[in-house]
Amino acid sequence: MRTDEKSCAGKIRDLLRMSGTADPMGFAMQAVRPLAIETMREAIVSCDCCPVSRQGRCLKTLPRGTEDASVLVICDCPTAGQWESGEPLQETLAGTREWAQVIKKVLDAYGINEKALFFVNAMACYPAEPAGTGYAGRYPTVDELAYCKTFVDYAFKIVDPVLVLLLGQYALNAVKEDSVVIREHGKFVKVRGTMAMPTYRAASSW
Repeated sequence: MRTDEKSCAGKIRDLLRMSGTADPMGFAMQAVRPLAIETMREAIVSCDCCPVSRQGRCLKTLPRGTEDASVLVICDCPTAGQWESGEPLQETLAGTREWAQVIKKVLDAYGINEKALFFVNAMACYPAEPAGTGYAGRYPTVDELAYCKTFVDYAFKIVDPVLVLLLGQYALNAVKEDSVVIREHGKFVKVRGTMAMPTYRAASSW
């Protein structure tokens, strides 16, 4: 820890003592969560770790959710529509598709409101390559997914989820590398000590 960091850490400890909280760790985590979310979003915007993120036409899906979120939703790669709009997944619980019904049942069983969800993508950028006068979608590479796994890991730290929802194969592999979603769909699995529900991706990318 650098000298300036040690100084800041000391000031934070003094503030926590002044607060009189009985749970300084929980209090500190809650207080810094908005900053952590902001920092994560900025890191994704400025990321240029892989060829996709460095290409001229690259819009990224950003994490979204409330500061009090307790459920982490890991989405698959962005869809073509999200890539065009630059917006994160909005329609997670809309419609009557099987995956939506599975998610609703899980949330109801846990008594969790949709407002408790925090979304992050297994890959922030839409994996596309120049093709003719436009771009064509493709499957992400192992290296590209590995770069974005850093953001998934950070989302776990921010949310400290009581439940994880995994929407698609790449979302599942971000936390369980050798699993196949067609086998795990609709079943509870243990992920980093937390119950997780894998299901199919919310929409088709290509």
